[in-house]
Amino acid sequence: MNILINEQHAIGERLIDIINFIESEYSGKLKVDNYYVLISQKKHYDRIKRSMPPQNTKIIYIYDGWHPGTVGKSEIMKIRELEKRIRQKDMNLYRFALLDIARGDLLPDEKKIDWAIHWHINYFNNFFNANKIDIVIGFVPETLSNFCMYALAKDRGIPCCFVENSRIWNQIFFFDNYFAGKEGVAKKYDELLSRPLSKEERRSAERLLEEFEGTAVPEYIAKKLQVRSRDSMGIIKKVLMLPFKLIAREEANEEPYYRDNKIAYYIQLFRSRLMSFIIKKDIFRLFETPKAEDFFYFPLHYQPETSTTFFAPHYENYIEVIKNIAISLPFGFKLYVKEHPSMAIMGFHPVNYYKEIKKIPNVRLIKLSVPSKQLIKDSKGVVVITGTTAFEAILMQKPAIIIGDVVFARAEGLSIKVNGYAELYDAFKKALEMVPNKERLLKYLTAVSSVSYSGLNLLQKFQLGEEDYINNYRRLAKILTDKILENVKR
Repeated sequence: MNILINEQHAIGERLIDIINFIESEYSGKLKVDNYYVLISQKKHYDRIKRSMPPQNTKIIYIYDGWHPGTVGKSEIMKIRELEKRIRQKDMNLYRFALLDIARGDLLPDEKKIDWAIHWHINYFNNFFNANKIDIVIGFVPETLSNFCMYALAKDRGIPCCFVENSRIWNQIFFFDNYFAGKEGVAKKYDELLSRPLSKEERRSAERLLEEFEGTAVPEYIAKKLQVRSRDSMGIIKKVLMLPFKLIAREEANEEPYYRDNKIAYYIQLFRSRLMSFIIKKDIFRLFETPKAEDFFYFPLHYQPETSTTFFAPHYENYIEVIKNIAISLPFGFKLYVKEHPSMAIMGFHPVNYYKEIKKIPNVRLIKLSVPSKQLIKDSKGVVVITGTTAFEAILMQKPAIIIGDVVFARAEGLSIKVNGYAELYDAFKKALEMVPNKERLLKYLTAVSSVSYSGLNLLQKFQLGEEDYINNYRRLAKILTDKILENVKR
């Protein structure tokens, strides 16, 4: 058996950990001839080489053969025909090129975008022609290269297995297409609405609810939300070192698309980081504390972020989104807007961005130090694009109005899915009429846990003790082994 592993993801290292447990404990069951590990950044090469079994692992840096070029008319027609076959619902090639642009991996130039799409399609066609692959394992695609790899594998009848954190604590999704998680939860929830929960189902759901009620803001985020006094020498030192840190980091990553314009890229990156650092205190002055009034809560997303670019690409202009939400509010209500905590770590928007938000009638920018749970609790409901705040609101039995396409948008009686700004006013009316329904909540938690698997969050490696870490990844390795065998036998 030949397995292709997509390591091109923020939590790709965790997948390698799972594979290592498979190799040490289930190799006889799988009988793997070769692991092909695709990487998009050379900095991961040595780590994977140390981690994976050397006798049957081939680590491939996909951009070794990258070169600029142009796409001819005949190639454009071929790509159009291919896109008809590989398109997944509303996810097309330009959608994933947009994700690369949002991260700075691809310059927003039409010819470069077309060439990047053409190059990735050719690369993976050639790869699958040269290598017999039995299954592809990885995460939900976040990049153009991810999408082309999965889509072309599917086009050739090669099964795929995706691993993803569920929104429920200690539950992991394993599925064979992008939408299986959402569709599986929705189908199970509909079934549960027609029958009572068993004692075991109820007990399990209540335990999950108790785990949520015990969670708190991570310490590393809490520290970053504090406004610190300005140390002049410290600022000078950080400013002087910033260009060198950026260049060292980007050289280590060796992303392909901006090689022909690195100087301009570094200048732009340096300028944005520097300005964000300088204006941080000025931005904090624009934020205010909650008042004794009726409000709905709208948390901003970190930008750029896959969850919005991927699942809600038409709602990435947050100022326009806020305007449309604000004008749809029932009379006498305010919209509380809170910046994503990670923006305090990675870099704020310009000051004028937040001033524009404050100009919108009925809108208040709330201090980052105010806990999100407190805002949810005091609100009449939340509005999100795709954020997990909606899931937290559902768990706290508060109405959640959801604009994007995410798994918790399909929780009838707990959330309200809108398909455009025109539906917002009626959504607010429904939200105000909703009453807490713990029975539905327990059934929804049961639905999610029934189509996912027990396993600690894949981002938690460094928060686990050694015994928990070993038990967690041994359990996930067993599940993934069974999924591989199940998919390959089809």
